[in-house]
Amino acid sequence: MILTRRISKVLWMLLDILALTSCQQEEIPNAEDNTPRALSIQVNVANYLPFTSEAYTRVAVVGMPDVGKTKWVDGDNILIMISLYLTADMQGAAKKQIPLTYQYDGMKWNCIEGDFKVKPYKDQYNQHHNYKAARITGYYLPTHRWLTRSDGSTILEEIKDVHLGSKEAFACKSIEQTDANGLRQLDLNIDFSEEMKSRPYSRIRIVANSGSKVQIQGVGFLTASNIARGEYTRLYKWEATSKAIVFADLNGNAFFYGKWESPITFTVKTLTSSEKTKTITVSLPSINGTSYVIDMR
Repeated sequence: MILTRRISKVLWMLLDILALTSCQQEEIPNAEDNTPRALSIQVNVANYLPFTSEAYTRVAVVGMPDVGKTKWVDGDNILIMISLYLTADMQGAAKKQIPLTYQYDGMKWNCIEGDFKVKPYKDQYNQHHNYKAARITGYYLPTHRWLTRSDGSTILEEIKDVHLGSKEAFACKSIEQTDANGLRQLDLNIDFSEEMKSRPYSRIRIVANSGSKVQIQGVGFLTASNIARGEYTRLYKWEATSKAIVFADLNGNAFFYGKWESPITFTVKTLTSSEKTKTITVSLPSINGTSYVIDMR
């Protein structure tokens, strides 16, 4: 009987020790994992919404209207900037920025840079810290590409032979993701739907012969690329020498994208063997999401 009581007492003491150890383990915070962490990035890009509104109704249809670009096609690029922070509240400047380019292959979006790892941040005392938050911005900006300068900073560089104003452009709202224990995966939903529905600019549809080289000029014109980058000031508006050139598509349409805030005079040329010039004055500011038509035939 005495032996049974002693065994019971010993068992209860062991259970108390185990319970105490368990509580102590729960109360001790986990040490930060300082090993390099591969940021797994899942990108989902929403569908492309076409430009649909034409400005003027006429008895006769001008040319062969089409809505231009209607979907993502093979070779389209999305530019993504990931800014990483050491604190979940994203106070202060980003400690690291990662520029990425995702390209569409006709079925899915692929990261041109491939897989990559982001090492923990090393401070001046050689202490390592995992990144706790990320702010991501996505651009559809076919007139630009990422350029890394000699000092390590990254900027958007204009692509030669792709004129500002000759392409649509969008910027999606910034995406923010946090993880107090350190980021492991970023799930990015790049969605330009809001900008595509409202179209914060107008379109100029110039009707010409299929394949014609078409040039447009207009002082005060602000291109879609500038708008997508938040460049609205006078510094970015077209001057007398500014211009954009595109080739008319199979339906004989050359498209230009931008806006104007006061009366504007456009000078349009077809740069063919039989060059033709037309000057058009629009007396009112442009209407967002509206397509204007100029017939050059």
